[in-house]
Amino acid sequence: MSNPGMIPTSPRKPLPDRTAEKYLTFRCASEEYAVPVSKVREIIGWQEITTIPLAPEYVKGVLNLRGRVIPVVDLRLKLGVAAAPSGPRTCIIIMQLEERRGAHCVGVVVDTVSEVITMTERQRQNTRDFGQGLIQGRFVCGVANVRDSMKLLLDVDATLSRQEAFGAGMEPYVA
Repeated sequence: MSNPGMIPTSPRKPLPDRTAEKYLTFRCASEEYAVPVSKVREIIGWQEITTIPLAPEYVKGVLNLRGRVIPVVDLRLKLGVAAAPSGPRTCIIIMQLEERRGAHCVGVVVDTVSEVITMTERQRQNTRDFGQGLIQGRFVCGVANVRDSMKLLLDVDATLSRQEAFGAGMEPYVA
């Protein structure tokens, strides 16, 4: 029975979670990683890379991206995982890093890019929350449980900083 003086109401939609962020997910070896979309400039297919003599093993070399020289790091080797040959889904994620000396781009070789997902703060957990010294990953800053799948949150700035990526004396050329 309806009440003629009442205005029908519809179920309330939940308010958007203001702590939600978009992340790009990708595979490297057997693990799924995620990085904030704000760090990603573009994703390109596998390209020929010019090697640099005496560079650390994980620095694959440099590539020419529309006239810009971009250093390239193999994330498998950087994280201490065995190298793998490039395959049809291997790609390079171009990421922009912010440092005291300014912004620069680095290419990161990954096995495959998965998808862009939205993660809420409740889904993300900082590795410091696990207890003193329990997880001491320099490059992983957190984990997230998304659709019953664990994602490792890669600390892009720590993993790919000039010092980390290139070692002492291996500064990339910045125009």
